[in-house]
Amino acid sequence: MPRTGRDSIWICWIDAAGERLVNPATRHAAKTLLAEWLATAMSRNARVLMGFDFPFGYPAGFAARLGLSGPPWRAVWDEIARLVSDDEHNLNNRFDVAAALNEAHIRQSISVLGMSGSLPAALPRTQASSPSRAGWIGRAEADR
Repeated sequence: MPRTGRDSIWICWIDAAGERLVNPATRHAAKTLLAEWLATAMSRNARVLMGFDFPFGYPAGFAARLGLSGPPWRAVWDEIARLVSDDEHNLNNRFDVAAALNEAHIRQSISVLGMSGSLPAALPRTQASSPSRAGWIGRAEADR
């Protein structure tokens, strides 16, 4: 669902013309806006510094445990891009993808330790308790 305000996307752009602060209602609108602003900057050969306030980290060995090949950071990003669908109305499967990747990583990690027989056929999932994190997340994430 489209969303503005708290726990949503905010974009601030500062250049010679001044400051622009925008709160697009969807990820699609944010991506479109950034693409337009960056294209304009590139057409002027302007320098751009971008910062993002969300984590990009994964556990050591994550790509290998998922059976991905190539540079690990790129392999994970390509796999996420392949699996996640996200439309202009903010309808997406990102929590399902995250849960599936977490489960695959957990299963492979435990298998490496020789303990795979102790896992249930399906790992429990719990619904996020925070409205800002609606969707399904893995049990380990819910316990944090």
